[in-house]
Amino acid sequence: MSYYSNLEDNEIDLGELFAALWSHKFLITLFTGLSIFLAGYYALTTEKKFTAKSIFQIKQNDASSGFSLSGELGALASLAGLSGMQATTSKDVLLERAVGREFIIDMKTKFSIDQDLYFNTYDPDYKDPFWKAAIKKIIGWQATEVEKNAIIEGNVRSKYRANVLFEVTDGGAIEISVTHANPQKASYYANNFMEEIRQMVEEESDASQELRLNYLSETLADALQEMEEAQKNLKDYARKNSVMAQENFISDSLKLDEIRMEKRKVQEIADLLFVIENFIKSGNLDSKSYEVLRLSNPLVDDIDFRRILGMSETISAWNWPDIETIDAVSATLRDRINRLNIDISNIEENAQIYATSAEDFAKYTRDAKIAEATYTVLIEQVKSQSLVAGFRPETFKVFEYATPPLTPSSPKRNLVLALGAVLGLFTGCALSLVNSMRKSVYYTRSALLSNANADLALRSKFIRRLSKKSIPDIMEWLSKRQTTVLDEADLKLAGKKFIFMINFGGQLTASNTARLLALQSAQSGRHVVICDTTGQVEKEINEKTTKDNSAFPIHNINDSLSLITGAAGSSFFTSKSFNTRIKGLAERFDQVFICASNRNSQLGLMALQEFAPSLVMISGLRKTKKSDIKNIKARQPIDLIFHD
Repeated sequence: MSYYSNLEDNEIDLGELFAALWSHKFLITLFTGLSIFLAGYYALTTEKKFTAKSIFQIKQNDASSGFSLSGELGALASLAGLSGMQATTSKDVLLERAVGREFIIDMKTKFSIDQDLYFNTYDPDYKDPFWKAAIKKIIGWQATEVEKNAIIEGNVRSKYRANVLFEVTDGGAIEISVTHANPQKASYYANNFMEEIRQMVEEESDASQELRLNYLSETLADALQEMEEAQKNLKDYARKNSVMAQENFISDSLKLDEIRMEKRKVQEIADLLFVIENFIKSGNLDSKSYEVLRLSNPLVDDIDFRRILGMSETISAWNWPDIETIDAVSATLRDRINRLNIDISNIEENAQIYATSAEDFAKYTRDAKIAEATYTVLIEQVKSQSLVAGFRPETFKVFEYATPPLTPSSPKRNLVLALGAVLGLFTGCALSLVNSMRKSVYYTRSALLSNANADLALRSKFIRRLSKKSIPDIMEWLSKRQTTVLDEADLKLAGKKFIFMINFGGQLTASNTARLLALQSAQSGRHVVICDTTGQVEKEINEKTTKDNSAFPIHNINDSLSLITGAAGSSFFTSKSFNTRIKGLAERFDQVFICASNRNSQLGLMALQEFAPSLVMISGLRKTKKSDIKNIKARQPIDLIFHD
């Protein structure tokens, strides 16, 4: 909540804020005490709850066994999915299961939690009160029919999850916290829930181990059967086929390459003979034709080619062969090509047979090796799992059994009282600030004087006792002593014709202040008159001797001081002859002191506005309103202010 030091700016005045709180200290104390009392009552009367804790640890191995394979067997086991067969349960999953519906229902059945009124508050015989039933009947409320067991189960689940907490400690242990109205039951449930978790983990571990052994045994039997089948196939193949199939395939491949090379060379010679035959038939057998033939067919100069034709092996000795020779050689070459084609076809057929046989042999050999390796891996796994199954290390360690707690865990009385005190203090402060904002008064002198912005500010406590005396006593006092406050005020107002005094909550009254200032001015030799619209000064006059018979007669106190009587209330300011009377007073007296109540202050200012009176204000802390200061300053500045 923002609290403003004045109405012209928006800066927060902390001094004004704390002063406002201090002024409402009794209200703040009342609310703080009441809040502490209610918090204490709540701490004493609310249901006490006790929390019991048990701490344990479950060690879980991530490896499938204590046996590890290396090399090719380990890689094969990994590919076969045998290296990580154990299903591990992490702590997070275990804690989730412990608060799951199935576990809660199991605990409800084993320990009859539904019979515990703390976990199940359902009353099948409950009936709504008369007023509630009547309201439901009027609005036509139709209750949904819910199965009794479903309601009980819902109550147990919600209460269980709210009062049974599972946490993992910094060291990795599991902590079970059970809250109950009965400390014995809290420890009983905590220990039994811990035991149930231990049994659940142990049973699942045994079942998982048994499943692994069964799976490995079945897989081992299948692997043995596959190994025997692969070895049988390899034996049958060796009995029916040659084991040299691969070597024969390689030999025939080499021979096939040689025959193909020979066929290609024979075909080239045959093609060259066909070209030579065309040259001979054309009849162009000069040296130029021979050179063209050499350039296009270098095989002409080959030694083997010349030997076939029976020609000289010397390159320069070239003779064109006869047509008959060419035909005979060409026929021989064609026969040779046909024979080579037959040989190639036979060798290719044999190579295909050898290749198929070699492929079958490689397949049977590979199957036999894989089956043997799989059987070796499985037999080792069965051995290791059998050893692990026989060794049962202690994996469940209890660090702390739950015991019935001696002190309740809730409500925490000190915390409740502290919160009650804080809440009461906050509420009291909030209400105090709201009330101070509503009242809109000043709580510090600095804010009051800063906002009033008077030419002269004086403390009123020095003249407060003197102001309560009668006029003769005041005159006697002033004749014997000097008062600094009155001297300063008289000096400030010495040159003013009209002095208008109003009270906005100060301990000094406007009439008493007017008497003091008027008597002080009269002591200085001035002829002054007091117009008290509050009617307080008139009570001191026993004999009312008047100087005129007007509606507001003037009573002479002495030669220097006079008093206007009958001017009480607002009629003095609203009379038709007000301006004429004020002007007459100004002509007859040196100073005119006019005082009015807070209610008539604005009216008096409006009536005296054309006479420019000097404004004297009496203010008091926690009494003077900001709106009054604002309204007064909007009409006229304040010359003198008396403050408490």
